[in-house]
Amino acid sequence: MPTYVYSARDRVGKTLSGSQEAASESAAIRMLQAKELTITKIVEVGSLLRLQAAEKRRLHKKIKQEDLTLFVRQLATLLDSSVPLLRSMEIIMNVIQSTELLVVMQDMKRGMQAGTSLKNTIAAHPRVFPDLWCHLIEAGEVSGSLPMVLSQLADHLEASTTLKKKIVSALVYPAILVFVAIVAVLVFLLFIIPVFSKLFSMFHAQLPLITRIVIGISVFVKRFILYILGALGAGVYFFKKYVETPGGRRRIDRLVLRIPIVEAFIRDAILARVCLTMATLIKNGVNFLKTLE
Repeated sequence: MPTYVYSARDRVGKTLSGSQEAASESAAIRMLQAKELTITKIVEVGSLLRLQAAEKRRLHKKIKQEDLTLFVRQLATLLDSSVPLLRSMEIIMNVIQSTELLVVMQDMKRGMQAGTSLKNTIAAHPRVFPDLWCHLIEAGEVSGSLPMVLSQLADHLEASTTLKKKIVSALVYPAILVFVAIVAVLVFLLFIIPVFSKLFSMFHAQLPLITRIVIGISVFVKRFILYILGALGAGVYFFKKYVETPGGRRRIDRLVLRIPIVEAFIRDAILARVCLTMATLIKNGVNFLKTLE
């Protein structure tokens, strides 16, 4: 049964807002009028959410940061409109774009139907929801300000996403320069050097050492280019697997933090994220020691 969010005035002119389940909008209006309320605005919950996501809704498997931000923002909006938690989950499940997150939400809904709190259903999926979520939601449930806490969590996620995009955009230009340089060197070795090599061989002259080295590199690259590309691909694959291990990640991070120019940039980015996270936790009532943990 659809849920409608309304704004109304009572007999003394006081403005009220809330939600009402009904088979249709007219039925909802009749039920509210039976309570002696004058309706000023009524909207079906989910219609606006579906409208916002309709144009860009393309289902994908993995859970992106944007999916989590959309989930927590919509949950905060619905709870703030007095829509029950289970009903809010059902509405969000109709507009969510990540199939993996949809499966997680279905499991969360089953847990809440069995009487489990939102915090505990979130904690049951540590791969999707970090500890930050658990501490904030627990604080919101205890204080009775869950919609406000979720709204601030959405603000935190949006700020983190903005910071990440700034970092990526700052690295795009150097990455493009490196890529163009590599392509230029390959074109030089595979196509230009062989032409000059044939030209020099016609003179039967002793070439300088550096020239002979460059020609030798060109011949080697041209002969073994497929093996070189295969080795590079395998190297990238095993490097990625190594970075995914805890020990490998720590070693790579230590090496990156020793690069002179990159070191300051990465430290500033990490400090910005730490301060943003600490501010969000402390602002919502999580004690300082728990925040440091």
